[in-house]
Amino acid sequence: MKNKEQSEAMAVNPHEKSEYTTPLITEKVIEKNKSERESIDITKSVVEEDKHLVRPAGVGAAVFGFVFGGPILSALLGFSAAYAVRKKDSAGNLARALGELTISAQEKTARLEEKTRIGEKTTKSINDFCDDEREESLAFKTRAFLVSVWLNATKFTKDNQLIERGVEGTGKGLEFIGKSFEKLTGKKHSEDEIVFVSSDDIRDVTEEIKYAELVSVTTD
Repeated sequence: MKNKEQSEAMAVNPHEKSEYTTPLITEKVIEKNKSERESIDITKSVVEEDKHLVRPAGVGAAVFGFVFGGPILSALLGFSAAYAVRKKDSAGNLARALGELTISAQEKTARLEEKTRIGEKTTKSINDFCDDEREESLAFKTRAFLVSVWLNATKFTKDNQLIERGVEGTGKGLEFIGKSFEKLTGKKHSEDEIVFVSSDDIRDVTEEIKYAELVSVTTD
């Protein structure tokens, strides 16, 4: 009996206004989907005929930097060269030339690989050494670990566009340094008080000088 009375007391009359309102629950999307993320195109500002040189220029500079300075110099030179392809100056010419040289070297390497199959034979030898049916040998586990690390690093780099961000960030940083250096050198030149005068001003001055002649003066 009590349960029935309680249920009747808790019943809400639809025609009666309630002092309380039920809050609406909405979902907010915090992160964008990967497909909605803004894609960085490092070839966007490059003319059409030079777009194919961006990545080869970066690869060539990265290899050169790694040989002579290690991974840090490799990344710096690689990003800088890939960014410089878009520039119409001496740095841009050098980067485009390096890109063409890298493409030529890649083509020669591909032709050499077709003839000798060195890379294929080396890969097969490593796999034969590491293969283990029980999957318990140190060589097998080492190969599995290295492959896993490489695949995860590659996926992370691609998903977060680390290469593209590195190219744009390094390039803009170098541009900022260059502009700052130009400002500093400009201040030094300003100390010499170099003044640019228009041709009209020079013409007026020369006319005034033309009539500035010595005149004999007589006294009474």
